[in-house]
Amino acid sequence: MAAAARLGVPVRPGYAVVDDLAPPGDRLKWAACGLPAGDEQALGNAVLLVRHFRFPLVVDPSGAALGFLTRMVAAGHVVGGGGGS
Repeated sequence: MAAAARLGVPVRPGYAVVDDLAPPGDRLKWAACGLPAGDEQALGNAVLLVRHFRFPLVVDPSGAALGFLTRMVAAGHVVGGGGGS
């Protein structure tokens, strides 16, 4: 954010790009598919997984991401090619 300010780009205090990439409707779908509520790291990872046009590397020792993605695919929320909706 400091770099944006130096360049004269207006930035709202407390702005998080994830807020623009994960609208409330998507967050509700993701929560229904097992994404932990209130976990900012999980939310950021979900944005990368669902909106990525290639295959992102997922390090998932707990198996949470696998379960989340399995439920997303089963619910028809992930059909490939990014987009997320």
